[in-house]
Amino acid sequence: MRIHLTDKVIRGLNEPGDYRDDEVKGLLVSVSVHKRTGEISRKYALNARIKSGKVCTVTYCPTHLATVENARNWAREQLRVMKGIASDSAVNPNEKEREKREAERQAREKLKQEAEIAAYSLRKALDDYLTLRASTGQKKRRGELSPRTADLYRQCITKHLAEWLDAPLNSITKEMVSVRYSEVCNSSEAAAGNTFRALRAVINYVILTKDGAVVGTNPVSILSALNLWKDVKTRKDNVISDTQLGAWWRAVDELNHCDHSDFFKLLLLTGFRKGELSTMKWKDVNFDDRYWTARNTKNGADHCLPFSREVERILKARYQNNRFGEYLFPGRGSKGYLHHVELSQAKITETTGIKFTPHTLRRTFNGHAIRFFPPYICKRFMNHLDKSDVTQTHYINIELDTLRPQLQIVEDSILRTARPVEKATRRAISS
Repeated sequence: MRIHLTDKVIRGLNEPGDYRDDEVKGLLVSVSVHKRTGEISRKYALNARIKSGKVCTVTYCPTHLATVENARNWAREQLRVMKGIASDSAVNPNEKEREKREAERQAREKLKQEAEIAAYSLRKALDDYLTLRASTGQKKRRGELSPRTADLYRQCITKHLAEWLDAPLNSITKEMVSVRYSEVCNSSEAAAGNTFRALRAVINYVILTKDGAVVGTNPVSILSALNLWKDVKTRKDNVISDTQLGAWWRAVDELNHCDHSDFFKLLLLTGFRKGELSTMKWKDVNFDDRYWTARNTKNGADHCLPFSREVERILKARYQNNRFGEYLFPGRGSKGYLHHVELSQAKITETTGIKFTPHTLRRTFNGHAIRFFPPYICKRFMNHLDKSDVTQTHYINIELDTLRPQLQIVEDSILRTARPVEKATRRAISS
């Protein structure tokens, strides 16, 4: 039904339906009633055939937002578009509107993405990377970073790249990397290597997870391209020599802190890493079968060693004094185990002039072991696993009982060197 639409007539339309204008063909007022609220809705629309033959309906707006004349002018313009008068070809206004909305949506999405990229800083990337890769369980799984490595990455980046932390990640350039790497090398080549290997890992993670949206290429690659990486020499010679070991042992015996004294001795007599021994729990010490097990080691495999005589004596004495504690070496900090031994190290160095770290004791143990045994035995002592060595990986399985006398030989060698006076006195008494 066609009627002459006026503003007054439209306000009086209360029955649901389409009321077509008698002046502009196709223009109509669509009236509907909300089922729940009973509210009446009136909208202008155009129902007409496109030049290609398809009929479509185009909605304009609610009637209270435009007069009838406004609606008629709009309808005439839409008809020109639909008939192809306004352009070379007929256009469906609905499709045109959809394209417009899609273009606006893409523009908004692009602006949002650009804002997110600008706000994605090195600090945020580091946090995301460590949240994903750092181990959270008791045992590190394949592909995870150990807690110590995660701490090292965070410390290196926050210390040596502090001015980059809150800058957009994509603002880090190859030139910045090469210059900063050289600057850090001037103070410590090892620190420079750790810092920029950590940065490379973080940026590679972002490239992978963000599909190159934040960073397309890794700027740290410039160090490999220009062969700028420094070769950090391993400290193979950093051991306590035979001539120094006696003085060192006496200084350890004289420490007022018996926990630190036992800790240093056990490191020397076993070759355990500092973190392996400090986090050892009594539940991992088997006095009946005379062996103990380090968990969550550097290579991810549990490391079992049998007791040698002096090691067993120290452990039993500690157990009698601390049988109800969780750790062999309890600590006062939040971690619950012994963590800082630097003051005792410094005191021993001051007394003897011997500079050492817990890892120096591990190297010293290995130095005595290689005097008596082939490499595969020493690797077993040290928990070194070379997966490229098929013989070591698949064919050599050394039982603890077989390892015990071999470990005792190493301990005897260390003690002969560390306590020569005591050994000489013992021989004199026995004779």
